[in-house]
Amino acid sequence: MPRQTLPAAESIGPNLPKQSPADMIADADRLAQQRQALADWDARYGLTGAYDRSAALNACRTLIAEAGMRILILGRALLIVKAHEPAGQFTAALDELGIAPRMAQRCMSAARKLDEKESRKLLANLEASKVLELATLDDDTLDEIAEGGLEGLTVDEIDRMSMRELRQQLRELKKDRAADAEATGELINEKDAKINDLERRYRRWSRMPARERADEIILDGAKAAAEIGSCCHRIELAVHAIRDAYAEAGANIEPDLADRIDGLLRDATERVAAMRETLR
Repeated sequence: MPRQTLPAAESIGPNLPKQSPADMIADADRLAQQRQALADWDARYGLTGAYDRSAALNACRTLIAEAGMRILILGRALLIVKAHEPAGQFTAALDELGIAPRMAQRCMSAARKLDEKESRKLLANLEASKVLELATLDDDTLDEIAEGGLEGLTVDEIDRMSMRELRQQLRELKKDRAADAEATGELINEKDAKINDLERRYRRWSRMPARERADEIILDGAKAAAEIGSCCHRIELAVHAIRDAYAEAGANIEPDLADRIDGLLRDATERVAAMRETLR
Protein backbone atom coordinates (compact mmCIF):
# COMPACT_ATOMS: atom_id res chain seq x y z
CA MET A 1 0.00 0.00 0.00
CA PRO A 2 1.55 3.38 -1.04
CA ARG A 3 2.63 5.76 1.70
CA GLN A 4 0.29 8.71 2.12
CA THR A 5 1.69 12.26 1.83
CA LEU A 6 1.27 14.06 5.10
CA PRO A 7 0.40 17.78 5.22
CA ALA A 8 3.18 20.23 6.13
CA ALA A 9 3.55 20.73 9.81
CA GLU A 10 2.33 24.04 11.16
CA SER A 11 5.00 26.32 12.60
CA ILE A 12 4.99 26.50 16.35
CA GLY A 13 5.70 29.76 18.13
CA PRO A 14 5.40 33.49 17.20
CA ASN A 15 5.83 34.74 13.57
CA LEU A 16 9.09 36.58 13.91
CA PRO A 17 10.11 39.19 11.25
CA LYS A 18 12.64 38.09 8.68
CA GLN A 19 14.77 41.22 9.36
CA SER A 20 17.11 41.21 12.26
CA PRO A 21 16.84 43.96 14.88
CA ALA A 22 20.05 45.51 13.49
CA ASP A 23 18.52 45.65 9.94
CA MET A 24 15.35 47.26 11.28
CA ILE A 25 17.37 49.93 13.11
CA ALA A 26 19.40 50.60 9.93
CA ASP A 27 16.21 50.98 7.86
CA ALA A 28 14.74 53.40 10.40
CA ASP A 29 17.95 55.44 10.34
CA ARG A 30 17.89 55.59 6.51
CA LEU A 31 14.25 56.71 6.53
CA ALA A 32 15.01 59.42 9.09
CA GLN A 33 17.95 60.62 6.97
CA GLN A 34 15.79 60.75 3.84
CA ARG A 35 13.12 62.76 5.65
CA GLN A 36 15.71 65.15 7.01
CA ALA A 37 17.32 65.57 3.56
CA LEU A 38 13.89 66.28 2.03
CA ALA A 39 13.09 68.80 4.79
CA ASP A 40 16.45 70.55 4.19
CA TRP A 41 15.74 70.60 0.44
CA ASP A 42 12.29 72.13 0.98
CA ALA A 43 13.69 74.76 3.31
CA ARG A 44 16.48 75.58 0.86
CA TYR A 45 14.09 76.13 -2.07
CA GLY A 46 11.26 77.84 -0.23
CA LEU A 47 8.62 75.22 0.62
CA THR A 48 7.20 76.22 4.00
CA GLY A 49 4.21 73.88 4.33
CA ALA A 50 3.32 70.39 3.22
CA TYR A 51 4.02 69.43 -0.39
CA ASP A 52 0.98 69.90 -2.64
CA ARG A 53 1.57 68.48 -6.12
CA SER A 54 -1.27 70.41 -7.80
CA ALA A 55 -0.18 73.73 -6.27
CA ALA A 56 3.45 73.08 -7.19
CA LEU A 57 2.59 72.35 -10.83
CA ASN A 58 0.36 75.44 -11.07
CA ALA A 59 3.22 77.54 -9.72
CA CYS A 60 5.51 76.05 -12.37
CA ARG A 61 2.99 76.87 -15.12
CA THR A 62 2.75 80.48 -13.97
CA LEU A 63 6.53 80.84 -13.87
CA ILE A 64 6.89 79.25 -17.31
CA ALA A 65 4.47 81.83 -18.75
CA GLU A 66 6.28 84.64 -16.95
CA ALA A 67 9.59 83.37 -18.35
CA GLY A 68 8.27 83.97 -21.87
CA MET A 69 7.42 87.57 -20.98
CA ARG A 70 10.85 87.99 -19.39
CA ILE A 71 12.43 87.01 -22.70
CA LEU A 72 10.57 89.85 -24.40
CA ILE A 73 11.48 92.32 -21.65
CA LEU A 74 15.14 91.31 -21.94
CA GLY A 75 14.93 91.61 -25.73
CA ARG A 76 13.51 95.15 -25.46
CA ALA A 77 16.25 96.17 -23.04
CA LEU A 78 18.94 94.75 -25.33
CA LEU A 79 17.46 96.58 -28.32
CA ILE A 80 17.75 99.85 -26.39
CA VAL A 81 21.36 99.09 -25.45
CA LYS A 82 22.21 98.20 -29.06
CA ALA A 83 20.64 101.41 -30.38
CA HIS A 84 22.59 103.61 -27.97
CA GLU A 85 25.99 101.90 -27.94
CA PRO A 86 28.61 103.13 -30.45
CA ALA A 87 29.47 100.86 -33.36
CA GLY A 88 31.34 97.78 -32.19
CA GLN A 89 30.57 98.34 -28.50
CA PHE A 90 27.42 96.21 -28.30
CA THR A 91 29.46 92.99 -28.21
CA ALA A 92 31.49 94.42 -25.31
CA ALA A 93 28.23 95.22 -23.49
CA LEU A 94 27.10 91.62 -23.97
CA ASP A 95 30.40 90.41 -22.54
CA GLU A 96 29.79 92.55 -19.45
CA LEU A 97 26.34 90.99 -19.08
CA GLY A 98 27.61 87.49 -19.71
CA ILE A 99 25.12 86.94 -22.56
CA ALA A 100 26.13 85.02 -25.68
CA PRO A 101 25.56 87.03 -28.89
CA ARG A 102 23.32 84.29 -30.34
CA MET A 103 21.09 84.33 -27.26
CA ALA A 104 20.91 88.12 -27.38
CA GLN A 105 19.94 88.04 -31.06
CA ARG A 106 17.17 85.52 -30.37
CA CYS A 107 15.77 87.65 -27.51
CA MET A 108 15.85 90.81 -29.62
CA SER A 109 14.23 89.01 -32.54
CA ALA A 110 11.45 87.76 -30.25
CA ALA A 111 10.89 91.28 -28.92
CA ARG A 112 10.76 92.80 -32.41
CA LYS A 113 8.39 90.21 -33.85
CA LEU A 114 6.04 89.55 -30.94
CA ASP A 115 5.70 93.21 -29.95
CA GLU A 116 4.93 94.27 -33.52
CA LYS A 117 1.20 93.43 -33.42
CA GLU A 118 -1.28 93.14 -30.60
CA SER A 119 -2.48 89.71 -31.77
CA ARG A 120 1.03 88.28 -31.55
CA LYS A 121 1.38 89.19 -27.87
CA LEU A 122 -0.64 86.07 -27.03
CA LEU A 123 2.41 84.08 -28.08
CA ALA A 124 4.42 85.73 -25.33
CA ASN A 125 2.38 83.80 -22.75
CA LEU A 126 4.11 80.59 -23.83
CA GLU A 127 7.21 79.25 -22.12
CA ALA A 128 10.49 80.97 -22.92
CA SER A 129 11.97 78.21 -25.09
CA LYS A 130 8.83 78.17 -27.26
CA VAL A 131 8.86 81.96 -27.60
CA LEU A 132 12.44 81.78 -28.88
CA GLU A 133 11.54 79.02 -31.35
CA LEU A 134 8.60 80.98 -32.73
CA ALA A 135 10.79 84.05 -33.20
CA THR A 136 12.52 82.20 -36.07
CA LEU A 137 9.31 82.20 -38.14
CA ASP A 138 8.41 84.80 -40.76
CA ASP A 139 5.85 87.51 -40.01
CA ASP A 140 3.04 86.00 -42.08
CA THR A 141 3.32 82.64 -40.33
CA LEU A 142 3.34 84.30 -36.89
CA ASP A 143 0.17 86.18 -37.79
CA GLU A 144 -1.52 82.96 -38.94
CA ILE A 145 -0.64 81.24 -35.65
CA ALA A 146 -1.66 84.20 -33.48
CA GLU A 147 -4.99 84.55 -35.30
CA GLY A 148 -5.72 80.81 -35.15
CA GLY A 149 -5.61 80.34 -38.90
CA LEU A 150 -2.79 77.79 -39.14
CA GLU A 151 -4.06 74.25 -38.60
CA GLY A 152 -2.02 72.29 -36.06
CA LEU A 153 -0.18 75.35 -34.76
CA THR A 154 -2.61 77.49 -32.79
CA VAL A 155 -1.47 79.10 -29.55
CA ASP A 156 -3.36 76.54 -27.42
CA GLU A 157 -1.94 73.60 -29.37
CA ILE A 158 1.61 74.93 -29.07
CA ASP A 159 1.08 75.38 -25.33
CA ARG A 160 0.22 71.69 -24.99
CA MET A 161 3.13 70.48 -27.12
CA SER A 162 6.48 69.38 -25.84
CA MET A 163 9.51 71.22 -27.21
CA ARG A 164 10.38 68.18 -29.29
CA GLU A 165 6.93 68.15 -30.88
CA LEU A 166 7.06 71.90 -31.55
CA ARG A 167 10.47 71.71 -33.22
CA GLN A 168 9.27 68.84 -35.39
CA GLN A 169 6.14 70.79 -36.39
CA LEU A 170 8.18 73.89 -37.20
CA ARG A 171 10.67 71.88 -39.27
CA GLU A 172 7.82 70.42 -41.32
CA LEU A 173 6.17 73.84 -41.66
CA LYS A 174 9.39 75.51 -42.85
CA LYS A 175 10.02 72.64 -45.27
CA ASP A 176 6.50 72.99 -46.73
CA ARG A 177 6.81 76.77 -46.98
CA ALA A 178 10.20 76.46 -48.69
CA ALA A 179 8.73 73.99 -51.20
CA ASP A 180 5.80 76.34 -51.86
CA ALA A 181 8.17 79.28 -52.35
CA GLU A 182 10.32 77.24 -54.73
CA ALA A 183 7.26 76.15 -56.71
CA THR A 184 6.00 79.74 -56.84
CA GLY A 185 9.42 80.92 -58.00
CA GLU A 186 9.44 78.32 -60.75
CA LEU A 187 5.99 79.41 -61.90
CA ILE A 188 7.07 83.06 -61.94
CA ASN A 189 10.22 82.22 -63.90
CA GLU A 190 8.19 80.15 -66.34
CA LYS A 191 5.69 82.98 -66.77
CA ASP A 192 8.48 85.52 -67.31
CA ALA A 193 10.08 83.22 -69.89
CA LYS A 194 6.78 82.94 -71.77
CA ILE A 195 6.29 86.72 -71.71
CA ASN A 196 9.83 87.31 -72.99
CA ASP A 197 9.33 84.73 -75.74
CA LEU A 198 6.02 86.34 -76.72
CA GLU A 199 7.65 89.79 -76.91
CA ARG A 200 10.37 88.42 -79.21
CA ARG A 201 7.76 86.87 -81.47
CA TYR A 202 5.73 90.09 -81.61
CA ARG A 203 8.85 92.00 -82.67
CA ARG A 204 9.42 89.41 -85.42
CA TRP A 205 5.76 89.48 -86.48
CA SER A 206 5.81 93.29 -86.76
CA ARG A 207 8.20 92.95 -89.71
CA MET A 208 5.95 90.47 -91.59
CA PRO A 209 3.09 91.14 -94.08
CA ALA A 210 -0.38 91.20 -92.49
CA ARG A 211 -1.61 87.82 -93.82
CA GLU A 212 1.63 86.02 -93.02
CA ARG A 213 1.66 87.63 -89.62
CA ALA A 214 -1.96 86.55 -89.00
CA ASP A 215 -1.19 82.94 -89.94
CA GLU A 216 1.73 82.87 -87.48
CA ILE A 217 -0.36 84.41 -84.74
CA ILE A 218 -3.24 81.97 -85.30
CA LEU A 219 -0.82 79.03 -84.95
CA ASP A 220 0.40 80.50 -81.67
CA GLY A 221 -3.19 81.14 -80.61
CA ALA A 222 -4.03 77.50 -81.32
CA LYS A 223 -1.38 76.46 -78.82
CA ALA A 224 -2.86 78.90 -76.29
CA ALA A 225 -6.34 77.52 -76.96
CA ALA A 226 -5.07 74.01 -76.20
CA GLU A 227 -3.64 75.29 -72.93
CA ILE A 228 -6.97 76.99 -72.14
CA GLY A 229 -8.75 73.70 -72.81
CA SER A 230 -6.44 71.97 -70.36
CA CYS A 231 -7.08 74.67 -67.73
CA CYS A 232 -10.85 74.41 -68.27
CA HIS A 233 -10.59 70.65 -67.76
CA ARG A 234 -8.77 71.24 -64.47
CA ILE A 235 -11.54 73.59 -63.34
CA GLU A 236 -14.15 71.01 -64.40
CA LEU A 237 -12.41 68.28 -62.39
CA ALA A 238 -12.21 70.58 -59.37
CA VAL A 239 -15.94 71.38 -59.56
CA HIS A 240 -16.86 67.68 -59.86
CA ALA A 241 -14.55 66.79 -56.95
CA ILE A 242 -16.20 69.38 -54.71
CA ARG A 243 -19.68 68.22 -55.73
CA ASP A 244 -18.77 64.55 -55.06
CA ALA A 245 -17.28 65.38 -51.66
CA TYR A 246 -20.48 67.07 -50.52
CA ALA A 247 -22.63 64.30 -52.02
CA GLU A 248 -20.69 61.67 -50.05
CA ALA A 249 -21.16 63.73 -46.89
CA GLY A 250 -24.90 64.03 -47.59
CA ALA A 251 -24.70 67.83 -47.44
CA ASN A 252 -25.46 70.77 -49.73
CA ILE A 253 -22.69 73.02 -51.01
CA GLU A 254 -22.59 76.21 -48.94
CA PRO A 255 -23.70 79.37 -50.80
CA ASP A 256 -20.37 81.14 -50.31
CA LEU A 257 -18.48 78.17 -51.82
CA ALA A 258 -20.91 78.00 -54.74
CA ASP A 259 -20.31 81.73 -55.33
CA ARG A 260 -16.55 81.20 -55.40
CA ILE A 261 -16.88 78.37 -57.93
CA ASP A 262 -19.23 80.51 -60.02
CA GLY A 263 -16.68 83.31 -59.86
CA LEU A 264 -13.98 81.08 -61.34
CA LEU A 265 -16.21 80.08 -64.23
CA ARG A 266 -17.56 83.61 -64.76
CA ASP A 267 -14.05 85.08 -64.96
CA ALA A 268 -13.00 82.53 -67.61
CA THR A 269 -16.13 83.00 -69.76
CA GLU A 270 -15.95 86.81 -69.53
CA ARG A 271 -12.36 86.78 -70.78
CA VAL A 272 -13.28 84.59 -73.74
CA ALA A 273 -16.30 86.78 -74.52
CA ALA A 274 -14.13 89.91 -74.43
CA MET A 275 -11.66 88.38 -76.89
CA ARG A 276 -14.46 87.44 -79.28
CA GLU A 277 -15.76 91.02 -79.17
CA THR A 278 -12.42 92.34 -80.44
CA LEU A 279 -12.90 90.47 -83.74
CA ARG A 280 -16.27 92.06 -84.52
